[in-house]
This record gives sequence, C-alpha cells and structure tokens, in this order.
Amino acid sequence: MNVNSTGRRGYTLVDALILLILLTVVGAVLLGTGSRSRRGARLAHDKASLMLMGAATGMYAGDFADAIEGHGAWPYAFVIKLNDAPSEA
Repeated sequence: MNVNSTGRRGYTLVDALILLILLTVVGAVLLGTGSRSRRGARLAHDKASLMLMGAATGMYAGDFADAIEGHGAWPYAFVIKLNDAPSEA
C-alpha cells in the first residue's frame, strides 16, 4: 500500500498484479481438484449404470425363456441363451 500526498492510501500496480497472480494460482489448484472429483463421480455413475443394465437384461431374459434376441440394427439376428448348462434332471 502506498500513501500519496493527500494522505489517502491506495493500491499500487504491483499490489494488483500480486493479487491477480495469487487468485490465478488458487483457481488453478481448485480446478485441478474439481476435475479429479468429477472424474471419480463419472466413473461411479458409469459403474452404477452398467450394473443396472445387467440387472435389466437378466430380468428381460427371465421373462422370455432365458434368451435375449437381437435384431434391427444388426445385420443378422442372434439369440443368446443365458442358461445353457445341462440340467441335472
């Protein structure tokens, strides 16, 4: 801080530049931490979505004789049997 001839105190250009640099450094640190936490949240969300898709696929197959049929966008139809293990009966 600088005292001028009228007795008023004010900020110099150097004070303003130091403040700007300090705010830039603090902002960079906070943004780096935020991006890591966003990545962790995105990974957790993706994992939960995959778990739900697996559960929904299993429920769908349970309703349709343990088979999942594919058609439409695929060039050929396919059927996946989920319980192809030989029965013990």
